[in-house]
Amino acid sequence: MAFAVRQRENLKLLYSAKTSSTEEIVVKAETSKQEQQKALKDKGVDVAPPSLEQLDGLLDGTATADDVKQSLGLTESPRSTEPAQPPSKPEQKPQEDGTKPEEKPSEQTETAEQRAKKAQEYIDQCVKALYSYEVDLMSDLGALKQQAIDEYTALPSEKHTKESKVSIGLKYLNICYDMEVVADGKVQGLLNQLRSDLTAIGAETDIADTLWLHYCEEKSTAKEYYLSKYL
Repeated sequence: MAFAVRQRENLKLLYSAKTSSTEEIVVKAETSKQEQQKALKDKGVDVAPPSLEQLDGLLDGTATADDVKQSLGLTESPRSTEPAQPPSKPEQKPQEDGTKPEEKPSEQTETAEQRAKKAQEYIDQCVKALYSYEVDLMSDLGALKQQAIDEYTALPSEKHTKESKVSIGLKYLNICYDMEVVADGKVQGLLNQLRSDLTAIGAETDIADTLWLHYCEEKSTAKEYYLSKYL
């Protein structure tokens, strides 16, 4: 069922890519990125996404993943994937009469401001991880594109035909669709980690749903753009 839905969506995007001008699709892609960035800023997230130009550079092999990450400030060491744990209370020693001392809430629990700050840190870390993964994925797709070109170039001259291009193109397009399934799982894993971290400190988790919707919209627009550009 999921495969059928995915294929139907891909066919719709392919139709749109072939019936819309490249300029229209570029405007749509850039507008989508700007709207998503604004929506995230409204939620306190101020992490710049890779631009369409940078993604094109990764796909064309004129930019490296490390360079793009460096320019976007995505080169920090990844955080632990262990779920966050609620703040623990220090062990209290009994008083001389054997009773436990009274707890001081201000010293034992985080304030609302501290929890909000920690929640924002988790969200920012997740968004950075998502953008970093997007950069790596586009770099991998760039390498895959070069493989397709090399395969066509290696054919005997008499086989340098439109039919060969289509055959090789479809072969690698199917590989891209397989990579999409893996990417969906990776993104869901990052968002599940975010939900776990936020839940552990008693914070709202709706931002994870927002990020998933943004990912789906971005993916749809990107597929339409690249189908229009290369098919």
